[in-house]
Amino acid sequence: MAIDSSLPQTRRSILGAALGGVGVLIAHALGKASPVVAANDDPLLLGRGTVATDNAATASTIVNSTAVTALGAISATGTGLYGRSTGPGSSRSTGVIGATGDPIGVAPDTDETGVYGFSDDSVSAAGVWGDSISGTGVVGSGDWGVFGTGAVGVVGSGDGAGNGVHGFSGDSTINVPPAGTGVHGYAGTGAAYGVYASAASTSQTALYVGGQVRLSSSGRVSIGATSASRFITMAGVTTSSYIVATLQTVPYTYNPPCFIRAVVPTTGGFTIYLSRTAGKTVVVGYVVIN
Repeated sequence: MAIDSSLPQTRRSILGAALGGVGVLIAHALGKASPVVAANDDPLLLGRGTVATDNAATASTIVNSTAVTALGAISATGTGLYGRSTGPGSSRSTGVIGATGDPIGVAPDTDETGVYGFSDDSVSAAGVWGDSISGTGVVGSGDWGVFGTGAVGVVGSGDGAGNGVHGFSGDSTINVPPAGTGVHGYAGTGAAYGVYASAASTSQTALYVGGQVRLSSSGRVSIGATSASRFITMAGVTTSSYIVATLQTVPYTYNPPCFIRAVVPTTGGFTIYLSRTAGKTVVVGYVVIN
């Protein structure tokens, strides 16, 4: 006999259908992660991510296998993300480790490091990138403000209009160099050197310049036809300063010869002496070494 589908369903069949629907809803909920909601003092309960190995209970990471941010920390006026390790004693006593690319290259020992960054995606990859529209991208302070090693230890780019690397010591007054300066060193009050170059032996080169050299303590001055000397005022010159000067103009006569007889430094300047009056205005170039 054919079953009449229009007959009223029994309560058992209705209950079975309802339980089956609940089972479908439970299975669907288990297969999709829900947003994490917790009240103050509640623990963060990690579930599964987009793949079976994501966010395991024994893991120390929050993983998202899709191309989205795994963890975002935003604060209106406070600290967005704070990472702290309680102290040295292990190879991973590190506040924050950020890495991308092949993890094999990550340093095996980053002990006593506040922030460690690593990237091995390509030759243009950056372990740490600091950026600012009008301020400073990366600030380093301490016994060594910024320390870099490798094929190129520290790279700074000013994009033509800015300054690549600015290093200063002493007081907090920052002497801003002209725009377009690759590397600038400034010695403030209490500091000895703005830029110091050294070599391990006398056979090595401490400083090599592959272009012109311009010194603020160099210049050209003229000495009149009837004068045999000229005093040049210059701050920082002392009686122990070393100064080189050469004639840039040929005198009228060679007998007797006219040459620079002496350059005598004193406090606040130096005097250029000729062997005689030149008979016409001559130009002398000079450079103060120290």
